[in-house]
Amino acid sequence: MNERPSKWSINDREPLDRWHWMGGKVVLLGDAAHAMLPHLGAGAGQSLEDGWVLGRAVGEYLRSDGQGSSHFESLESTAALYQAVRLPRAQKTQATSRAAGDTYEMQAPDMLEKSFEECCGLIAERTREMMKWVWEEDLDAAYEKVSDEGLHAEGRPNGEDSQQRAHISTDGEARPAP
Repeated sequence: MNERPSKWSINDREPLDRWHWMGGKVVLLGDAAHAMLPHLGAGAGQSLEDGWVLGRAVGEYLRSDGQGSSHFESLESTAALYQAVRLPRAQKTQATSRAAGDTYEMQAPDMLEKSFEECCGLIAERTREMMKWVWEEDLDAAYEKVSDEGLHAEGRPNGEDSQQRAHISTDGEARPAP
């Protein structure tokens, strides 16, 4: 065993509510948009999803020549579409990764008074549920849904409040943020 083990911190930040500025000319993706804790092993995958959705949206914008869907009238509306597709899922992944860390370390509120043996079953069950939705998303279906529903001027899907944000409880369930 190493006599001088290294130690490092894992930093986290609150989710950003906006990923694009300057009329869509500046757009964040990957860790710049949604840095997350490593407990789901999904950060790189989230970045790839961003790239896929942003590439599809910009490709459609360039092919549209300002005609057709209102999503592709400008870079701003194209960036808003990208954000509306990706932001809710990325924020849910951030929150789920936080909850996963608490679960793996048996620091979830309902695990604090339980024995190691009692926590093992909870860890297995929660991990299964937390991982399932991460790996089963159909990005094209999510893109089409948002594209068909329309957006608020702020780049959120219609029907979503500006303060609405995913909060994942220790049992892995998504709930509105407190």
